[in-house]
Amino acid sequence: MKDEMEIYDFGDGQGSVLARRHENGGGLVAATAHVEPSAFVDEFAAVFGQAVVRGVAKLLDRARVGGHATVEELATVREQALIEGSSHVYGSAQVSGSARCDEFSQVGGNARIFDQAQISGHSLIADNAWVYGQAQVKDYAKVRGTARVSGSSVITGQAVVSGYVKIDDNALVEENSVVAGNCSLKGNVRITGHAEVIGFVEIDHGVVNDHRE
Repeated sequence: MKDEMEIYDFGDGQGSVLARRHENGGGLVAATAHVEPSAFVDEFAAVFGQAVVRGVAKLLDRARVGGHATVEELATVREQALIEGSSHVYGSAQVSGSARCDEFSQVGGNARIFDQAQISGHSLIADNAWVYGQAQVKDYAKVRGTARVSGSSVITGQAVVSGYVKIDDNALVEENSVVAGNCSLKGNVRITGHAEVIGFVEIDHGVVNDHRE
């Protein structure tokens, strides 16, 4: 099966290209992509562009990996999740639902990205962090520890979120701000500038900033 080539349009703007069924799972792999035999690509999953899938990574259901993205080690991408750009998913990370990882984003450790969450830019999601709902993490932002980012929250700029933080609703954490400890942010709260919100803090509205000249 793996040696039989076929023509397929992966919908990535490259038109119809040569592809073959992966020997481990039967999913389609473009001739330009690389998937190691140890990786699993489910029947309706796809790998295209110059993407790389290696180790014992798993692409389940209708998961798609394209562009110059890499999925490796024990990582799992499932349902209708899309990994593209130059994104890197590694460790035991899981990306599922309709979540999307794009550009130069990194998802590692035991991180979970699901629902309609979007990870982009040079952002990093690591450790045991979860990003879900319609949340976005972008630019150079980092979400680590056991942080939970959900709702329509946005983490952007060079912001760092870590610890046992819970961020929900329409919260915005931006610029060089730091949110850590056991904080809870929700509502329309905005953390900006060089602000540091650390410890057992609950904020459900307003702006916290520390703009330094």
